[in-house]
Amino acid sequence: MTESDLFQSDQQEGTLHPRETERLYGHEIPEQRFLSAYNNNNLHHAWMLTGPKGIGKATLAWRIAKFLFAHQNNNDAELFSVEDQHVSLDIGENHIINNKVKALSEPGLLLLRCSYNETKKQFSKNITIDQIRELNKFFSFSSTDGTRRVVIIDSVDDLNVNSANALLKSLEEPPQNSTFLLISHRPSMLLATIKSRCIELNCSPLKQNDLKSALIASGKDEDSLDTGIITLASGSVGNALRLLNFDAINIYKLLLEIVGTFPTINGEKAVFLSEMASKKTNTQNINIIIELIELVISRLAYSGIGKEFDEIIDDERNILANVCFNLNQSQKWASLLGELRKKINYGLKVNIDPGTLVLDMVLKMNETARD
Repeated sequence: MTESDLFQSDQQEGTLHPRETERLYGHEIPEQRFLSAYNNNNLHHAWMLTGPKGIGKATLAWRIAKFLFAHQNNNDAELFSVEDQHVSLDIGENHIINNKVKALSEPGLLLLRCSYNETKKQFSKNITIDQIRELNKFFSFSSTDGTRRVVIIDSVDDLNVNSANALLKSLEEPPQNSTFLLISHRPSMLLATIKSRCIELNCSPLKQNDLKSALIASGKDEDSLDTGIITLASGSVGNALRLLNFDAINIYKLLLEIVGTFPTINGEKAVFLSEMASKKTNTQNINIIIELIELVISRLAYSGIGKEFDEIIDDERNILANVCFNLNQSQKWASLLGELRKKINYGLKVNIDPGTLVLDMVLKMNETARD
């Protein structure tokens, strides 16, 4: 199996790659901010697209790249005339650039992402310094022809110390007619020197209507998109697709049923949940279940202080309020969340059976409800 046979490291499994996504929802503000700079002949060489994972940052980056290639032959008089001010990044579905970018055959484009390791049969954890060094070769090919060059790094969070420092050199001395589009899910973790050389385009989690529209556009049946999954996804298309693929709503319902029996735990349902986590055929199950358990605990803590939140399932507020209904209990649940996160991180590192980890979490939750 090769990298081309499976989804890419910069792609949500089971969905189109962002460069193939035809429409972007909910990011009009960052799009217009970029267009304003372009229309005013004030195009910076480096842009950092930030925000939670799966909300459309990469799709926006690819829209920007296509737009820049589509308009690179405009002369200054055409580009900045009042009549020719661009109001959208759309270039038309029949534009030749669309096919060239989809096929990664546009010579002015360089995509840097975690590569596939044929020996280990998995994606690398980092973008290496050797990959960043490709920038010098890439830019040297066209040092005199004056054509547009666009570099997309998805994501810049995947740089290690050496590759980050190597990138910094390119950002400090950018070649003419070059544009860097850096995608970051966790910009607070990046080198301050890299961030300072970029203009940030912050992308917010999608509003529910935009999220639903994006999911329908991705091919999901509208009838499967109840308000529960929309709320659970927290404004992320990628997260919503992942949760839909692993039936997260029904897992969450099971969790709430277990919580509803505290402090006299329903052992049968707790064991059933742990068995789901242990399934070897679905390694994502453990990740989904842990995320949902952490979400339930955090919502229990919020319930104790009276914080409002949208229900994921019917009667959720009442179920949680019966277990945690004052400040003292809220503090206990908040402490439990921190304690369990440490135990889970350790347990996963030393390969403790996932089912055992989940069962232990549920039992600790029951003890907290009893105290």
